[in-house]
Amino acid sequence: MFVKLCGIKDLSTAEAIFALRPDAIGLNFYAGSSRCVSLDVAKEICEACPPAIEPIGVFVNHTAQEISEICNATGIRCIQLHGDEVLDEYQSLVELYRYNVILVCRLTSDDSSLEKVRARIAESLAAGFEVRAVLLDACTPGQFGGTGEAVRWDLVAQDYDKKTMPPLILAGGLNPDNVAEAVRLTCPWGVDVASGVESSKGIKDIEKCRRFLSQARLVP
Repeated sequence: MFVKLCGIKDLSTAEAIFALRPDAIGLNFYAGSSRCVSLDVAKEICEACPPAIEPIGVFVNHTAQEISEICNATGIRCIQLHGDEVLDEYQSLVELYRYNVILVCRLTSDDSSLEKVRARIAESLAAGFEVRAVLLDACTPGQFGGTGEAVRWDLVAQDYDKKTMPPLILAGGLNPDNVAEAVRLTCPWGVDVASGVESSKGIKDIEKCRRFLSQARLVP
């Protein structure tokens, strides 16, 4: 089970999380987020990151030039597109630098199918690149993730075709108390958490992180 702890914004927290051995950490470069990390700190975190843990850059409507500058400065090789990006504007960026792309699709509580997820995947293919994974998150107006709102697990379980769609990363409302059940019901390739392992907004609770990792990995 691929587990990503997202929204790390200082080196001391990163080092404590490294000791827990997640598969990846998320570095959020969206200025509107309480979890935004500065470029200088992101560079320090990436330099300290063990080889077995992958730093992933989280971007929200950044330009291709902005992404390339941040990734070149930090060494990040996987980018998470978390906004409303027009994907064909990133084709040359992905082709040139061979970045892995995690494509975020945000679902509202009113969504009764995953048609817009399929449409987003088709858009990436039309733009000339296959995504490494699709991350499903809850849609809250004016916000881009980290809200604590949950995705409809029943909809994901019924409608996400793992044979024809990219690997699934489940996010949205996950925490140490519900992640094992979410994994059991939806059988994702991976899970992603931000607010669910925090003591207050933007502040990671290391014990919650430890419990989340343990619970996420209970289900084979």
